Amino acid sequence: MSETLPTLEEQVLTLTRQFQAQARATEKLTRDLEQVKAEAAESKKEVEQVKAEAAEEKKAAADTKKALETKVTQQGERIELLEGEMECL
Repeated sequence: MSETLPTLEEQVLTLTRQFQAQARATEKLTRDLEQVKAEAAESKKEVEQVKAEAAEEKKAAADTKKALETKVTQQGERIELLEGEMECL
């Protein structure tokens, strides 16, 4: 009967192997997690950079719009002056 039951030494070896396998799996998962965290941090930086660039482009577009509106206003005033001068002629 003792031949069919694993000996204490065999049980210890089996448990040791299982523990080592779990330890390796845990280490791999830990490395994978750290890599994912690093990638997430890099992605976050990229998102922040894109947001900053978009904000700069939005400001530039607003500045361009304001400059064009000012130019149109000035041209409108000039047209009115020229029309007034033409009426005087």
